Amino acid sequence: MHEFRNWRFFKKYGAGPLADFGSQQIDVCRWMLGALPKSVLAAGGLDYYQGRQWHDNAMAILDYQTPQGLVRASCQVLTATSAGAEAFFEQLMGTDATIRISENPKWTKVFREAHAADWEPWVKQGLLAKQQAAEAAKQEPSKPEDPYEVRVRETGQVTTYEIPVVLDKPSHQPHLENFFDAIRGKAKLACPAEEAFRTEVIVHKLNEAITAGKALELRPEDFAV
Repeated sequence: MHEFRNWRFFKKYGAGPLADFGSQQIDVCRWMLGALPKSVLAAGGLDYYQGRQWHDNAMAILDYQTPQGLVRASCQVLTATSAGAEAFFEQLMGTDATIRISENPKWTKVFREAHAADWEPWVKQGLLAKQQAAEAAKQEPSKPEDPYEVRVRETGQVTTYEIPVVLDKPSHQPHLENFFDAIRGKAKLACPAEEAFRTEVIVHKLNEAITAGKALELRPEDFAV
């Protein structure tokens, strides 16, 4: 009964935390990049819990070769702490901006680098909303520069924007609605079996990389359905 109730922890029933909690992030990477990883590197272990077979923590690095160049993604799953349990999000970092998306609207933000082109046109179109910085009123008034004063400045300052689209349903409800509509013939699965298979290939290769303790290559034929 212990195995049945905690089937995710046993190798004959599941594929570990990278499958349980990391596969969604890996799938989002493929969706956002439009590419499959060419190599993966991972580390993890059963370092805290007793009576399990799969890792209780895992960290992964995936290399994607896209038409725009190399993109490196990282993913981590930690099951021995709940301190950041609600901070689930995917974050794509670029030279002009960073976008962070989540089912929880408080984590969904877009960050504009100081050198990037003005985003006011996107704000006027309702695609972005500038975050109101409450702390701005608390800032000290500007003072003349003192050439004899050593000053330390924060680097990499960004302007934060919000995406004015909020998921007003429980986080799993859209998945269930899509599944039931597909069964009833009203829709197609948002993630059909062949797409899920490609994500699982990456998950299993990451588990192999943890065991091997080294980076492993992926070939296009590995993803053939």
